[in-house]
Amino acid sequence: MSNTLESLQTVAKYLARFSEQIKILNNSGEFSLNIVAENILIELFNETLGGNYVNVNNTIGRNFPGIDLLDKNNKIAIQITSQASLSKIKKTISSFFDNDLHTIANQLFVYVITDRQAKYSQVAIDKHINDCIQKLIKKRKVKSKSEVQFKFSGLDNVWDKKNFHDKLQAAANIDQQIRVAFYLQKQFGIIEEKANLKKYYQSLKNQYYDIVMNDDKGMTLNEVYVEPLFEVFRHSMHPLPKQESSEDFIGIKNISLNKYIVENLLNNVSIIPNLKKSNISIVLGYPGQGKTSFCKKVLNDYINTDNQKNIFFVKLKDITDGKNFVESPLTILLDFVCTQSEQNISKQSLKKSILILDGLDELYMKESMRLDDVERLCRELRRETESNKELKIIITSRYGYLETEKLIKDDILIFQLSSFNLNQQLEWLNKYLRFHPETWLSKEKIKALYPKKKYDENYLAELMGQPILLHLIATLNNEIGKDTTRSVVYNQLFTELIERNYSIDGPLENLRNFNKDDIRQLIREIAFGIHINGGDFISKKDALTLKGVQKYLNKFPNKDFKENLKGVMISFYFKESEKGVNEKSYAIEFLHRSFYEYMTAEKIVSTIEDKFLNKDQRGGYILEDDARALALFQELFSKEFSNEIVDNISELIDRIEITRKRELANRLFGFFEYSLKKDFLGDYNSEISDEPINIALNTFLGYWHFLMGLDENKNYLKNHYCGQKVANNLRILMNGYYSVSHRMNISNQDFTGLNLQNIYVIGSGGCVNTVFENAELGNSQFIDQYLNRVNLSNMGESYNVRFYDCTLIDCDLSGTSISGWVFENCSFHNVNFSSTEISSTQFINCKIIKGRKKDFQSIEGDRESLKSFLRIGARKYTNKVEVTFYQNGKFEVETISDFNSFLK
Repeated sequence: MSNTLESLQTVAKYLARFSEQIKILNNSGEFSLNIVAENILIELFNETLGGNYVNVNNTIGRNFPGIDLLDKNNKIAIQITSQASLSKIKKTISSFFDNDLHTIANQLFVYVITDRQAKYSQVAIDKHINDCIQKLIKKRKVKSKSEVQFKFSGLDNVWDKKNFHDKLQAAANIDQQIRVAFYLQKQFGIIEEKANLKKYYQSLKNQYYDIVMNDDKGMTLNEVYVEPLFEVFRHSMHPLPKQESSEDFIGIKNISLNKYIVENLLNNVSIIPNLKKSNISIVLGYPGQGKTSFCKKVLNDYINTDNQKNIFFVKLKDITDGKNFVESPLTILLDFVCTQSEQNISKQSLKKSILILDGLDELYMKESMRLDDVERLCRELRRETESNKELKIIITSRYGYLETEKLIKDDILIFQLSSFNLNQQLEWLNKYLRFHPETWLSKEKIKALYPKKKYDENYLAELMGQPILLHLIATLNNEIGKDTTRSVVYNQLFTELIERNYSIDGPLENLRNFNKDDIRQLIREIAFGIHINGGDFISKKDALTLKGVQKYLNKFPNKDFKENLKGVMISFYFKESEKGVNEKSYAIEFLHRSFYEYMTAEKIVSTIEDKFLNKDQRGGYILEDDARALALFQELFSKEFSNEIVDNISELIDRIEITRKRELANRLFGFFEYSLKKDFLGDYNSEISDEPINIALNTFLGYWHFLMGLDENKNYLKNHYCGQKVANNLRILMNGYYSVSHRMNISNQDFTGLNLQNIYVIGSGGCVNTVFENAELGNSQFIDQYLNRVNLSNMGESYNVRFYDCTLIDCDLSGTSISGWVFENCSFHNVNFSSTEISSTQFINCKIIKGRKKDFQSIEGDRESLKSFLRIGARKYTNKVEVTFYQNGKFEVETISDFNSFLK
């Protein structure tokens, strides 16, 4: 077979297959390939007609009226359509003249993607053209018909695939024929892939129409969804906005995040002024704030448009190889989307697609990743988008699982979902009332709970700013008040779910043998099992092996756990899902993670109370054995907690009666030294886990959180041994193992004389009345801390200590050499610097807010450090400062009274 014949046959084959695909999809209401056709056919027109066509929908504006392709030099316009009727031809000609396109083109072609009609009435076409020109004359756009040089032949100006083939054959240019054949072969692979993904896309769209929280009235997400507002990380803007407040995120008015994302994905145009250009975006939000719902809405909106890129949705918790995912994310994602879509997606195609990656925090928790792993992953994905300009990535995460400041230089766009404002809450309620007019929640009650002023504190109003919690609050049977906490909301919700007052059927038949405490404990056990499992679900097989579940099995009427558990799941915001192909893979998961986290916290707090305060008939504690106590600590705390579980534990501890709380603190502390000697590692089975260090550290940290929650005003470091062991754990936790939940509260602890080198004290853990006197703090960092009445006096070896974003109140630095220390973005309130050496100390963007004269006496250091110190506000509180200067290794005592002269 000659090259000419082979090439022409290839062209004919792919044009015909393309035509058939369009027919099939159009018949089923799918028109997205019509848009893809515009870009594919450009190359064919350029080759066969010798022009330089561009897609005006891309270069001028989407849905440009009248035409799709334009060759400005030759003044030729082309309309691409799948409709072949004469009425479509006439409509195209009308649009051509109505939009004054005759001023930029004098020829118009209509290309029918499917098949053109065998014949078009030229008389009808000529009459229609004449009518259009007469309208121009009437509107005074032209003076006479002779000004319009335009002709349109039904035979020559309406093309389909046969015309392409005939034109190529007539040209007899073998090189041209080979180029066109190769191009069509390549493009049809893309077209087939898109057509084959239709089933997958439909499954993505369907998620937006899922029933919300097993709603018994069938309310779906699309019927109750409210577009979220959002804020932009200030470093994602260019130029960097002026810092008008302490907030790092800037609110965007009148634009929803869905609108911005879809516009950006579709048109590659940012509708936010001064936003940096980047193909990777991170969306942050609290639990229950609607991150996954946002993803479902974006998917639905994008798939419903004339999209050209493929789009894939990945729940990151389903990624099973976290280590390799960090190193080679696209390789792992390719395998994942091929499995999910049941299609053989090419890597090149993936690199031109849109990836929506939901739940970075869930991947982090499930795979026991570190924060530097998350940063490396984000940077690797950023590198992929830089290498592949058509690749776009959206990632969602809870707060705290990545450090935004460290991603600044990577130009990753960072957004955060705003909590629902009053108008959004009312909009949501209006939608909800259509299905649930019986709810106690009303517009008046929402308005009464909403803060009157910006900084008014109202915890319930804060909860209602999160869509999932607003929904849960609306489902409650009894009204709640302004002082209601999250744990009380969940407690009431749980009680009402058991009683099922909302249902005319009353309690579930298969739960009639259970009392309220039984059901509550069963749910706790399942939640805790999910937590230990390290994901958001547990298989039914594994659930059956849980000790806490087994004791309830005989209470089911027909002993069929599988069938009865389904009723439990529906009633208590569970669902079952298929995680594989066999029975073992059927899984139990909560519909929303915040409820599972609360029930996990309840399991831990209730177990600690029960085991450590339970007494025998003679009044003695049943649990007295050190090893058994440590085993229980390890059972409850060995798996890393999320911040939300920690917060729930703290809130539940606060609800314990005060004398009982003190008793419990004393009981737990009684096992402290033994557990430290064992490094908080009890019996260890290497066949179950290969991470003894992680288990030991998590157990220590969980125990410490609990102990400090019971009584943070007590110093638990009673001797040097305990203090140094805690210091060592603090060092290991923060140095290379740090995560959001490792923000230890070290308030009221006495580290006098201990080696605390290389520790990190980070975030909102707590640092009040902490004593570091005579301790060694070399190479340590305090980040984002309120240090209140902290003793840092007379320190030992303490070089290279850094304070970032800290507030120091009534702290004591007297007699300490802070030479070489760095204070950045810090404020000082009555901090004692007397007899402090400040040589080579840096004060960057710092300020002394309040001071006393006695705090600034006998300071030692060099002149430049003193000048830096005085500039941040020390001179406000001193008339004369006695200073010992170091000049070329010599001492020079000087009293400074003229600050302005000295500072010059």
